[in-house]
Amino acid sequence: MKRSTTMIHAHPSQPTASRSRRRACRLPSGGATCPSRSRQCGCARSAGAREVHAVSEVTLSQARRVHMVGIGGAGMSALATLLLQMGKQISGSEVSSSSTVESLRAAGAIVFSEHAAEHVGEADYVIRSSAVGADNVEIAETARRGLPNKKLAEAVGELMSQRSGIAVAGTHGKTTTTLLVAWLLDQGGMDPLALIGADTPSFPLGARLGDGPMVVEADEYDRRFLNYWPEVAIVTSVEADHLDYYRDITEIREVFQTLVERLPEHGRLVVCADEPHAAALSSPARRESYGFASDADWRISDYVPLAGQGALFRLHAEGREWPVRSPLVGEHNARNVTAAIAVADHFGIGLRAALAALGTFQGPKRRFETKGRPGGVWVVDDYGHHPTEVAAVLKAASAAAEGEVWVVFQPHTTNRTATMLDDFGRSFGQAQHALILPIYLPSGREVDARPVTSADVVAAIQRSGHLDACAVASFDEAVAAVVAGSKPGDIVLTMGAGDVTLLSDRLVQALGDRA
Repeated sequence: MKRSTTMIHAHPSQPTASRSRRRACRLPSGGATCPSRSRQCGCARSAGAREVHAVSEVTLSQARRVHMVGIGGAGMSALATLLLQMGKQISGSEVSSSSTVESLRAAGAIVFSEHAAEHVGEADYVIRSSAVGADNVEIAETARRGLPNKKLAEAVGELMSQRSGIAVAGTHGKTTTTLLVAWLLDQGGMDPLALIGADTPSFPLGARLGDGPMVVEADEYDRRFLNYWPEVAIVTSVEADHLDYYRDITEIREVFQTLVERLPEHGRLVVCADEPHAAALSSPARRESYGFASDADWRISDYVPLAGQGALFRLHAEGREWPVRSPLVGEHNARNVTAAIAVADHFGIGLRAALAALGTFQGPKRRFETKGRPGGVWVVDDYGHHPTEVAAVLKAASAAAEGEVWVVFQPHTTNRTATMLDDFGRSFGQAQHALILPIYLPSGREVDARPVTSADVVAAIQRSGHLDACAVASFDEAVAAVVAGSKPGDIVLTMGAGDVTLLSDRLVQALGDRA
């Protein structure tokens, strides 16, 4: 493959972050007139009026103190960790307690457990989670004081504008593939900067500071990834999802096409040949495909699972082939590995070096993460919450398990559940036992909940011919069912994007007590 060692490129049409900084207007005590008399200044000009300052143009790179509203989410906590590594003073607010929040505090961030205007403190730059509205008291204070107020993706895009960027996009596989790219670049001596949407053993809280290319998990929801102007993009898949925001698959495909059209000619687009909508994308950049398809530029063949210890497969490119041992379970992860290898190739990392780096790779948390094997029962936690993801993970589990497959699934949002109900029904075929928890409703995500319940998911599963599916009303009920029915050699998966991950530790404890 043609290799590029170019590191820093500014896309010709990319907006660059302003380096100028406008002096924030400060009213004198009890003053009646703004001393700057600037037309751009938003200060009140009469005594007793509420102060409103012009927006400062300080950039994230220039900022010394950054306040983050909703700091505990995966993306926000990763960026907070990165900014701490840069030496910035970080404060934030997060109403939900978690190990992530405690890790941020241990790293030096000041994290408040409630929202209050005074928490903005001496910050000169403010970043907010997409779940935080303009009516938040800290955001209102930010506006009053004229501080930069950026959504997470806007702040990340500002950082990417200063270096060569790699956007890992797609309906599925973004987190694992982003981590794979970051790891291969790290081990290949490229010193990447990375932002990953999950905690990882290699890069705690999903962040790595470096002077090389910037690799980012690029989320399509709310068109967030259109804040990025990358040199390289991976598109793992394009499927119907986030239908609370997008009209249909056509609109989703269009937004992915908009992203890849931004790639410069010297860049690279890497798409999955096995995914029709991804494979149909076009770009000014060099385009390469990967997958099991016979016409893939990076073709996978002879896939063999290794009983929960990863997989073997052969990789074909440019008339040559290489044996690959992947530490990751599942055919979907063979694709993710291959996509990362293609990007490593773009940056001049040889195949031998990339394959060697795979030997020390550790996957992200909540992606087929082994939680324990109490009493011979293998407990695995996974983030999958889309029908395609559920089917892929259960297929991998079935290939790896000695006994039966149990899954405790927590549907995520009523909109996704209702829209994809029949697809969910067909996705559990590789599991012998399916327990469906109540639907998880993320805060601020659904204004109008759809009339669908876990019982509807169970009915859809049973319509597909799977008889051993039932609704469970609570974690306690799920634990009791698994403890009563599972046997040594079985695999039990907790799956979903909500708080079902907490159940996995309870299962390990309960199964251990049973043993």
